[in-house]
Amino acid sequence: MKKLFLGALALTFGAIGFAQNTGTVIQSGNQQLADVQQTGTNTALVTQNQSGTPSNTPAYMNNAVVLQNGAGNNATILQDELGGGGKGGNDAEITQLGSGNTSSQTTYAPGSNAGQDVEAYQNGTNNNVTQNIQGGYTDYFYTKQLGTSNTATQTGTGVTYNTAKIFQDGT
Repeated sequence: MKKLFLGALALTFGAIGFAQNTGTVIQSGNQQLADVQQTGTNTALVTQNQSGTPSNTPAYMNNAVVLQNGAGNNATILQDELGGGGKGGNDAEITQLGSGNTSSQTTYAPGSNAGQDVEAYQNGTNNNVTQNIQGGYTDYFYTKQLGTSNTATQTGTGVTYNTAKIFQDGT
């Protein structure tokens, strides 16, 4: 009986070790900050919707950071800013360590909203990054991938003064 109990306990802890983690953050308001850290096989979704402009506008109105360590990670950051111009920007950063990673970053900043910043870091094989900024002023795309069989796509629509950088090391 003791062996049966210990065997069942070992299987329980093994199942927990391989369980998929899902983190979902949905924010609406001003000066939003989201920080998601996961280990294992992970899915993260961060959605930030700005609802106005505070009187003391910082450099970044929305800030989202996702850190995932494991294989088969999937991270998505969606940021939406109100129309007009002269507002602070969005900052989205995804770091994934492991193989079979997918990251997607989409920022919508109509008008002359400045400081849109999307960054992705991946270390492993078969990684995929998709970055998209719609609108905005002084937009910055950055992807760094280490490993083999990596793909990176950066798209800016209706943006002004872009910087786009992709660094890949591997085959």
